[in-house]
Amino acid sequence: MKRRAKRVRLTLSAALRAMIGWLGFLLATGNTHPVITAELYRSAQPDAAMLMRMHRDHGIAGIINLRGENAGSPWYDEEIATAADLNIAHYDLGMSAARELTADEA
Repeated sequence: MKRRAKRVRLTLSAALRAMIGWLGFLLATGNTHPVITAELYRSAQPDAAMLMRMHRDHGIAGIINLRGENAGSPWYDEEIATAADLNIAHYDLGMSAARELTADEA
């Protein structure tokens, strides 16, 4: 019984270390990944510095914001200003995990 408990603890410890490592990787990379290399990228909510890096490194020409328009929110206003400064097109498409897109939205 002690061996089994030890194996369970070791397994849980390894799983926890792997999850922490993965989260660290996502934080370090900004959770940015190619969907279609050199054509389409996805990311978490990028700040101005990340947008500038993505523009410099990948030449992004457009941003599709899936949170929808949020004028007055600091993250949104920063994204709009940075996109304008870099001459990047910006599109808002508010989506929700709680409902499907309509045919017009799609």
